[in-house]
Amino acid sequence: MHDFIITEKYAIFHENQITIDPAGFMTGGAPAASNASKVPRLGLMPRDSSSGDVRWFNLPGCNFFHFVNAWEEGPDAVTIVAPNTFPPEHALECMHLSHSSIEIMRLDLKTGAVSRKPLSAMNLEFGIINRCFGARKNRFVYVSIGGLMPKSTGVVKLDLEREGKGECVVAQRVYEEGWFGSEAAFVAKSESESEDDGYVVAFLHEEATGEAGFVVMDAASSDLEIVASVTLPQRVPYGFHGCFLTEEQLRSQRSISSCWMLLGDI
Repeated sequence: MHDFIITEKYAIFHENQITIDPAGFMTGGAPAASNASKVPRLGLMPRDSSSGDVRWFNLPGCNFFHFVNAWEEGPDAVTIVAPNTFPPEHALECMHLSHSSIEIMRLDLKTGAVSRKPLSAMNLEFGIINRCFGARKNRFVYVSIGGLMPKSTGVVKLDLEREGKGECVVAQRVYEEGWFGSEAAFVAKSESESEDDGYVVAFLHEEATGEAGFVVMDAASSDLEIVASVTLPQRVPYGFHGCFLTEEQLRSQRSISSCWMLLGDI
């Protein structure tokens, strides 16, 4: 398991076809491998319960490494948005040979049925949203365009309300030639009035010259317009995950010493 996600009632885990082999790694082999005979599955665990209450849903041909969002639709359905990466054997060592398709999936908790729909034909990974909409229904998703993964050549904006109406990409920003990024982050405006009222930010690197930069894109614009850019003294390596925190949010965090005190009481 590489990632998991929550709704208001459930914690959701994905078991894909990648298996970890510590012994093989210690003897010079690969640390992970693909098991084609293994059936991928999703596990739903009530957040107020124990691991013994996990309910599993088989998902043949579905390998998630990162989730985007999930929410409940009434008492009997759960919706999940995530990129499905295939073939799984290229997901780690030959990522440039893999393709990730953003899918929306619905689990019927009454019947156990699963329905899946692709939201775009593009190679997309590292999806982000306005975090204020985490664990509840959202409309917009911002996803990195896959190039020679984990390098990204740009960002697209998906509108989930276009599901079933064809391509869900409604805005796109392709970086200048020679510039690459990785996972972006969404920064909501301090007094945002709508879900996409904010900015998409990303670290970029120009491989030929070694230049590095940080760009700020208008998340609500029709072309994810770059409204600000900053030159950096050194690059941020591809593949780094992160999130944006305001100064106020940083100040509200518990100190390291208080966290250790809490652990000591467990």
